Amino acid sequence: MSSNNSLLASLIDPVLPETISMWPVTLGWKVLLLLGILVAAYLLVKKILLWRSNQYRRDALKALTNLDSLPTLQALGLMNHTLKHAACIAFSAEKVASLHHAPWLDFLNQTSPNEFVTPVTQQWQAALYDPRACKTISANERQQLAELARCWLKQHEVNHD
Repeated sequence: MSSNNSLLASLIDPVLPETISMWPVTLGWKVLLLLGILVAAYLLVKKILLWRSNQYRRDALKALTNLDSLPTLQALGLMNHTLKHAACIAFSAEKVASLHHAPWLDFLNQTSPNEFVTPVTQQWQAALYDPRACKTISANERQQLAELARCWLKQHEVNHD
């Protein structure tokens, strides 16, 4: 056994090669990495700004969630108020705040891919100023109006000329 130990004692441990770094060595790869980080940061900031600029849409949609539990007159008033508030935020308040009846429906029609000038929407606007007209709006028409309001909030186009 002692002769085996003497043979092992004369062995030299192998030299391990240097570890290969994962960090790029050449300048071109470093520039490309920096450029990738800058593009990712730009896209992230742009996404955050878009998300923040659409906060009013999310708030308005949240406000319209309990329409079914309200009486018809209150529901119609809440729809109009919510749409008007969102429009004042998205567009200039000076342009939107004074609109009512046909000009208001025309504005909604111009900024939405959906048709807003219909007999149901005209009844809706009339019911806001004459509570007796509220009785002529059926539950189905009320659902149509609520869906139209939600669609406008999700799809309206803001053009900042």
